[in-house]
Amino acid sequence: MTKTLEKIKTIIDSCEIISFDIFDTLLFRPLARPIDVFLCLSDRTYYKSRLKAETLAIDRYNKEDVSLDEIYSVMPNKYEHFKQAEINFETKILKPNPEMLEVLNYAKKCKKKVIITSDMYLPKDVIENILKINNIEYDKLYLSNELNKRKSTGNLFKYIKDTENIE
Repeated sequence: MTKTLEKIKTIIDSCEIISFDIFDTLLFRPLARPIDVFLCLSDRTYYKSRLKAETLAIDRYNKEDVSLDEIYSVMPNKYEHFKQAEINFETKILKPNPEMLEVLNYAKKCKKKVIITSDMYLPKDVIENILKINNIEYDKLYLSNELNKRKSTGNLFKYIKDTENIE
């Protein structure tokens, strides 16, 4: 065990609630960038359309974050079949990060409340399935697209703080 993991465990010992991010923390994508998922599914035309659609959907729905359905609602119909392809691809390629699983399992062993927080457009049931497939046990899941609050703005963390009654 590395000194860093030992330090993390010491911090966990002093906390009641432990929060984890999913992507590139608990689970790894074997890709250079998260948006490379779109390149793996098709050509650059789809890739550019998919990137643009997320921004358009945020503007159209006037939200901090949007769901996969909302993203595809602003994309050309010819790309509709990629919605399920995205879900399938993410489910297939995501693999556990062994070091973070050790930290998570330590928190669970210590009877800490484990929450998972993610800025993500995939539906909650898909994320729950991905976590289950990868043997990730947790107490509560917070997703930006479901709550219309993002970590990057601080609003999702404020929501969690209020919901979990954290000082």
